[in-house]
Amino acid sequence: MKEYLTALQSIDRDALKAKAQVARELAGDYAQQAKAVAGSYAQQARAAAGEYAREARSRASQAAAAHAPRAEAFAENAKSAVRSLARDAQGDICDFWSFAAERMRGFSLFDIAVFKIVLVSFGLWLGAWLAAKFSKLTEKFRPVFFAMFLCGYIYLIYRIFFKDNE
Repeated sequence: MKEYLTALQSIDRDALKAKAQVARELAGDYAQQAKAVAGSYAQQARAAAGEYAREARSRASQAAAAHAPRAEAFAENAKSAVRSLARDAQGDICDFWSFAAERMRGFSLFDIAVFKIVLVSFGLWLGAWLAAKFSKLTEKFRPVFFAMFLCGYIYLIYRIFFKDNE
């Protein structure tokens, strides 16, 4: 009986091995089929993606071509607006300088002296401010130079814009 059981166990083992071998072969076949199907789907997806990309490029170029005239017109309008603003600014600056020159024609000797002091004090103040080691003397008098400049500048603004000689 013992031999009979051993023989049955041996047959069961051989049957299990055969079943396992068949299962491995089937799994390999299924894997090959799945791989082939996946490759085919991948090729279809690549083809579709390429087609969609071509269509998107085509639509983008058509949209760019459609918007190009509007963009060029906008750029031309912007150029003309900037030119117009530049002409207006140039006219305003010319008007300001004409006004200032007209007002300066009536300057007295005292007004010219104050103007010169303003320019010199501004130059000294700026020089003392820009150069850290300019001079110990000018460094100490920097607030005085600035005060001279500020007082003279305020006077000239008053004289040019607010005081009428007439």
